[in-house]
Amino acid sequence: GSIRTRKNSWLTPYAHLTIKKTTRNSSDLETSFPGLKGKPIMSWEEKVGLAHLREMRYSQGSLRIKHRGLYYIYAQILFRYHADHPMVTREYQLIQYVYRKMAKYPKPTLILRGASTWCSGNHNLYSVYQGGVFSLLNGDKIFVTVSNVSLVDVDEASSYLGAFKMD
Repeated sequence: GSIRTRKNSWLTPYAHLTIKKTTRNSSDLETSFPGLKGKPIMSWEEKVGLAHLREMRYSQGSLRIKHRGLYYIYAQILFRYHADHPMVTREYQLIQYVYRKMAKYPKPTLILRGASTWCSGNHNLYSVYQGGVFSLLNGDKIFVTVSNVSLVDVDEASSYLGAFKMD
């Protein structure tokens, strides 16, 4: 009886979203926020394979916070260079951005930025991992953009976005 009165308050919110294949088209994130750096990753898996989600929501490329508090936010993108794909100079910078979109503020805030640089040679995999602790509010959204979507490796163990509540 008494346990059920505090509906799910004992469940720690967490999410681990894995990237999934998608057709690339322009997103609502890009049209809503034209000043974004990079292109949004719009397709994350929330339930299948390594992905899981509890007491958070996922929708249209964004992870939405349901409970205010201190969260560890993390993301990794693996960039894979394909030898048959000629690169132009601007593609040599492989950058991952993590944004926070506050419910009551119109413009997303860049909270994490990580980079790797492609260099010629035998290596064709470059991962960018970053994480940090942030105070988040109910309704805040977290999303990832990258400098070069076409080089993102679509593998659940290589490219992911996650968060868990610490307090």
